[in-house]
Amino acid sequence: MLANKRMVAVVAVAAGAIGVLMATSTGSGPHALICSGQCKAPYQLQVFFKPGTSDAGAARETARCRSRREVQRVGTPRTGVAGLVVVPVYTRDLGKGPRTDGLLACLAHQPGVLATGWPK
Repeated sequence: MLANKRMVAVVAVAAGAIGVLMATSTGSGPHALICSGQCKAPYQLQVFFKPGTSDAGAARETARCRSRREVQRVGTPRTGVAGLVVVPVYTRDLGKGPRTDGLLACLAHQPGVLATGWPK
């Protein structure tokens, strides 16, 4: 019985190692990475609006930043966590930095925006 448990554990570890090797040795380049979230553009930036903001109001405010170079497209408003309106903005770049600072600043200046973030 103990030998069977050890065999199962060894097989599980070996299968995991093979999976990692296959994932890192295949792909579009020599430095392919394993990712568990947003791996390539378009990246989804979630824009959360203050309580009481309507879908139409959130759409209007998000549209004011639509012409930014970083934006590929703006999604449809939906009701998210705690009843807050969330609008997905699909971007060419991910994270805070020189390529996204303008978009984040534009969104931060909209009166109804509560927060923004890229989900993992």
